[in-house]
Amino acid sequence: MIRTLNLCLFTVIFLLCSCSKSKDSYEAYLPSPDSRIHIYFNHNKGEPYYLVYYRNEIIIDWSLLGFTLSDNISLTDNLMITNTKSKSEKYRENEPDMDTITIKGDYNEMTIGFEKVNNPKLGFDLVLRSYNKGIAFRYIFKGEGTEKVSSILSEETQFNLNVNIFNWTLAQDTSDLPVTFIADKRFSVIIDETIEVGYPKMKLKSVSNDKTRFKCLLNRKNADPLIKIEAEVKSPWRIIFIKKIVDQKNHNKDES
Repeated sequence: MIRTLNLCLFTVIFLLCSCSKSKDSYEAYLPSPDSRIHIYFNHNKGEPYYLVYYRNEIIIDWSLLGFTLSDNISLTDNLMITNTKSKSEKYRENEPDMDTITIKGDYNEMTIGFEKVNNPKLGFDLVLRSYNKGIAFRYIFKGEGTEKVSSILSEETQFNLNVNIFNWTLAQDTSDLPVTFIADKRFSVIIDETIEVGYPKMKLKSVSNDKTRFKCLLNRKNADPLIKIEAEVKSPWRIIFIKKIVDQKNHNKDES
C-alpha cells in the first residue's frame, strides 16, 4: 500500500508549484521506492539546485548544479527547462547489468532537460535517481551542433551538508573519493562516483572553514585535454549513499 501510494505521489506531484517562490521558479520531487529518501530539485531564476532528505531530515542542503565552459560560458545560470520525463525501474539481480553504477536496487528516476537562454544549442540533461540506499545523478550533454565546440572548464556541482540540524565528522581525512561523513553518530553519508572513460575523476574541494560545504574539483592533469561537449558526452554518476548507524549493543539485545 505504501509503495503504491509512493508511486502515485511520484507521478502526480512530479511538478510542484510553491507559493513562497517567484513565478519563474520550478520544483520537482523524487522519492525513493520506500519513501525514506527524497530529492528536491529547484530551478530558481535559471539556476538549478538539488536537496536531499532522509527520514524527514535534510541531509544535503540546497546545492548548485552545472558547469563552466571554455570562454567562461556559465551553465549554472540563465538556464531554461525544455523537457522533463520520469520512470520507475525494478532491479532484477539475475539479468545482465549494463549500468556501471555501484548503488543497486529499485529506483525512481527523472530527467530534466536544460538549454542556455541566450544560446539554445548549449544544454544538457540532468538525470536524477532516488534509491532506497541513497541517490545518484549525472549530466548528459546535448552537443552544440556547430563548428565551434565548447569544452568543460570546470564542474560546479556542490555538496552542502546540512549544519542546522547535525554536527558532521569527516571520517576520512582526504578529498579523494569515496569520502565518508558521520552525522551525530546516527548515520553515515558516503560521496562517490562511477568511472566514465575520458572524464576526469572528481575530488571534493572544501569551500567553507567548517568543512561542510564542498564543490566538485576535476582531477585534471596538465596534459589532459579539455572535455569537448559533443552530443552524448556523459559525466560519471555522482552518488550519495546514506546509511543508518546501528547501535551494536542495542542491536544485539534486540536479536537475543
